[in-house]
Amino acid sequence: MLMDYTTFTQEYAKQPTVETYERICRQFKLVVPEHYNFGFDVIDKWAENRTKLALIAAAQDRENLRYYTFWDMKLLSSKFANVLRGLTVAKGERVFVMLPQIPQWYEAVLGMVKIGVSPCPATTLCTPRDIEYRINRAEMAVVLTDDEGVHKFDEVADKCPRAIEYVGELPKTISGKIKRGELRKNEAFIVKR
Repeated sequence: MLMDYTTFTQEYAKQPTVETYERICRQFKLVVPEHYNFGFDVIDKWAENRTKLALIAAAQDRENLRYYTFWDMKLLSSKFANVLRGLTVAKGERVFVMLPQIPQWYEAVLGMVKIGVSPCPATTLCTPRDIEYRINRAEMAVVLTDDEGVHKFDEVADKCPRAIEYVGELPKTISGKIKRGELRKNEAFIVKR
């Protein structure tokens, strides 16, 4: 008898012994889908319940809270995925992501995952030299950052020939600016696999 993860944990919880564990391990089989995308298979699936809470963002003053449902994350990540498509970012390309701990980080990373782009997160403590090294070493096509990061990137932009675009501002999501390219006017909320 093969068992999935839920059955595995339930069986082990009944009698947590080494023998039980070894018996269950022999029967366990991890079922891996042929095509899996966290953005579609988890976030968008959980978004079917439009009220299911995904995250709570607290402002610096810890007074103003913003609530995001999985439905919000589905729409916002799809919108960002279309922004990247508008910049002609292709599946398999890498994007340098240097943002503080803000909800837009999740929008961006989930949008990248949906279209097969590899996010390469970096701390906001990176220096211009760090940024140049990482972008060139990983041959990143896009730089995504905020106003503070834009200033750091500007110092080394001419030394990063592969970074064809950089996004420092997304309409109504991330602040900054968009350079060296135009976005498509139609930024739909629907992203298909």
